Amino acid sequence: MKLTRNTIFILLFVASILLNGYYFLRSFPIRTGGGSYKPAPNNAFVAHAQSYVNKNQLAENYKVVEGELEIRSAAGDKIIWVAVTPPGIDNEMGYRMLDDPISWSTDSATASFDLPHAVISITPKTGQATAAKIR
Repeated sequence: MKLTRNTIFILLFVASILLNGYYFLRSFPIRTGGGSYKPAPNNAFVAHAQSYVNKNQLAENYKVVEGELEIRSAAGDKIIWVAVTPPGIDNEMGYRMLDDPISWSTDSATASFDLPHAVISITPKTGQATAAKIR
């Protein structure tokens, strides 16, 4: 069987579509997990601690546990976001299972996250995050 130019072009085109489709599909995260949140005493901010995994079996980080700490305004706008790597837990519901991991200072200036491997403090007004104690 002799391959013509058109046949070769069609085979390369189909291979390109399949390869690009594969890379496109692996870019979609399918996040599952949980966490906890706590409003500041003055209700101006809300602190969130979330852990999750990517369930997309095509992704490079499939089943890798990741953590996020967030401070949002009362209206829901994200003020600061901190990725926690490694998160100090071994499953996607790890931050949800912690016993009250978030605490606020009485003046609502700082939120502290008591994680299994560190205590991280975030000041929403300055956007500064510091690891107070690494275990």
